[in-house]
Amino acid sequence: MAVRGGGPPGEVVMRRPCRSPAGMFLPAIVVLGSACGLQTSGLGREFDDAAEPETADGETVWPGDATDEGPVGDGDDRPEVTAFCGNGRVEGEEQCDDGDPDDTDDCPTTCRFAYCGDGFLRAAFEACDMGAANSDTTPDACRADCTLPRCGDGVTDSGEACDDGNADESDGCLSSCRTEDCGNGRLDGSEECDDGNADDTDACLGTCVAARCGDGHVWAGVEVCDGGARDCPTTCGSTGRQDCSACVWSAACAPPAESCNGRDDDCDTATDNGFACRAGETTSCATPCGSTGTGVCTATCTPPDPAACTVPAESCNGGDDDCDGETDEGFTRYCDMPHDHPEADLCANPGETLCNGADDNCDGRIDEGFDCSPGLTRTCTTPCGVAGTQGCIEGCLWGPCCATTEVCQPTGSTACDDNCDGRLDEGCGVLVPPNDTCARATPITAAGRIRGDTTTATNTATPSCASGAGRDVWYTFTLAGQRIVYIDTVDGGSWNSVLEVRSGACPGTPVSGACNDDACGGSRSQLVLTLDAGTYYILVDGRDDTQSGPFDMLFQASSCISPRITTNGDRDGNNSGWGSDLNGSCGGGSSEEDYYYFALCGPTSVRATTCSSATRYNTVLYYRTGSCWDGNPEPACNNNAACSSTSVGASTITATLPQGLSFVVVDGYAGAEGDYRLNISGLP
Repeated sequence: MAVRGGGPPGEVVMRRPCRSPAGMFLPAIVVLGSACGLQTSGLGREFDDAAEPETADGETVWPGDATDEGPVGDGDDRPEVTAFCGNGRVEGEEQCDDGDPDDTDDCPTTCRFAYCGDGFLRAAFEACDMGAANSDTTPDACRADCTLPRCGDGVTDSGEACDDGNADESDGCLSSCRTEDCGNGRLDGSEECDDGNADDTDACLGTCVAARCGDGHVWAGVEVCDGGARDCPTTCGSTGRQDCSACVWSAACAPPAESCNGRDDDCDTATDNGFACRAGETTSCATPCGSTGTGVCTATCTPPDPAACTVPAESCNGGDDDCDGETDEGFTRYCDMPHDHPEADLCANPGETLCNGADDNCDGRIDEGFDCSPGLTRTCTTPCGVAGTQGCIEGCLWGPCCATTEVCQPTGSTACDDNCDGRLDEGCGVLVPPNDTCARATPITAAGRIRGDTTTATNTATPSCASGAGRDVWYTFTLAGQRIVYIDTVDGGSWNSVLEVRSGACPGTPVSGACNDDACGGSRSQLVLTLDAGTYYILVDGRDDTQSGPFDMLFQASSCISPRITTNGDRDGNNSGWGSDLNGSCGGGSSEEDYYYFALCGPTSVRATTCSSATRYNTVLYYRTGSCWDGNPEPACNNNAACSSTSVGASTITATLPQGLSFVVVDGYAGAEGDYRLNISGLP
């Protein structure tokens, strides 16, 4: 490989043999004027002895080029090769680059000139090369001049009885590296053996040293080999290396390193792995404009040059992908005015995220995706059939349909609030409630107290637990899953109310056990049910046609499905196996818990305790009202109450629980679980 420097001006120093006309290699370092040409491996071109490597414009003149006419980069120039060691071109700190993976030639894969001591065996020049381990004093080592250890080098190696480095046959060490008396068939001096012959394949070497594994000679009939290695076929068809170990050939054939040849050399089932791509296959590459295109992987397993890289289709990314000098052509550009991208630079339509009467995404439309845009109105019809107007309210939703004035409905029909003033048919006389029929039942969307009145209602249904024909109103609710449902009319009213829950199409079918008259004493009613997911109807009726009036109905629904406690006394249980979902204000977050519920007709002081010898772990007790989940009101919580009946940390709580659903939770402290006995007192 030719490099600048090291000789007189105008000359090129060759650090590898050059080829003579006769095809023979000249000495390793030759100063060339016009003596010979230079073969550049992998490029398919030669320096000609009649041409300089470069001209004044920095352009290479190749053999066969008559002149250097034309700009740099014309067809007479050498093609561009991506800069890296192994591309066949000397660049940067490289001393040479012949573009092949051969470490036995004069330019190894390090792109540094081959030399004795580099650790690579240079074919035809070196007999060995152990790199830094080369030594002229260490037995059996490769010598500093990359020659094998030999008799006469002054170092006693394996198989030699002596080696004084001279040819003097009278100094006690023969030039054959045997002592003077070795070979006489008699055991003399320091000889290990002497069979009187120079055969190195028998039990006694010609140096009168006993044959042994590692002496470099194959002991016939005893050893298969002695050092070194041999070629062997691998399981994947490549040529591997089989080492001589303990003077027998190893069972394994070590595969070679992977080469770029379209085959699996290292037997890992992958072809040309470790290279940028596989020769002949389609691979990604850099286009002339810097985008990522596709091309055919070269024979050296590298991506093709930009000129041979097929450009991709244009993408919306702010760049010129197809190398036509234009950016993102063919794409619509959007914006997101109220947010982070006020400029028109978005490739995907972000949609309208704000309802503000403006075109925020630059697509030519205003507030698309919303029901309406602020300031818009439209004509409509009220629930009672009166013509009205709807306006676009906050959130870009159509507001209620309101007429200019109230329109009175016919006697016996359902009242309406046509003018949206919160009153039903004001000035029109006495009318029936809007939820007088099942079909117009008032939806219940949240737990709480619901105020109603049956005074002007009509009789549309008869409860299954009452025989009278009282006035009634309707409500409806929908459950997403199984729930404990609580309903009562315990409001202090004096008229006799009846409650019933129905399901199915209006007027519905009574749910089993879902009708009650006077469960809370007096004339007031209560229902406590466990219902599955679905839509239900509540019928609030009078005991007979004389019973009607205003009422407050309490409605609650909880997903804390659990046993109901209706009487005072003991209940035994175990808190393990139920899961850890709750955490009391005084503890219990890491333990599993068990719980029960009460359904109270009015405020009641209830005491709960685990003070019992049947309680076997450190309990935590707390109440929850409305539902059991964290975040609901917690009237009381206790851990480690003082009680004498148990040595375990028992708990006691007392609180006035409100009307409706309340829960008592039996939890554990710091992960504690086990058997408990819960005692309840104070229930009516």
